[in-house]
Amino acid sequence: MKISFCMFNEQKDDVISILNQLYPEFETSVAKCIYCCGECANKPIARIKGKLFVGDNSEDLIAQILEFTEGL
Repeated sequence: MKISFCMFNEQKDDVISILNQLYPEFETSVAKCIYCCGECANKPIARIKGKLFVGDNSEDLIAQILEFTEGL
């Protein structure tokens, strides 16, 4: 499972670190842009299979990612 993060998102490092520790089978990448301009400056954001996930905080984003990946 590939999970993409915007390089400009300040909270990406926390989310990536937690995911890499707990779920090493996930492939995380940082892209110059994941096409969510503006939102990534304020909240943690990730894109999986074209679907955008926006969390209120790092923990919320991780919960959304895990919920989505369980259904795959």
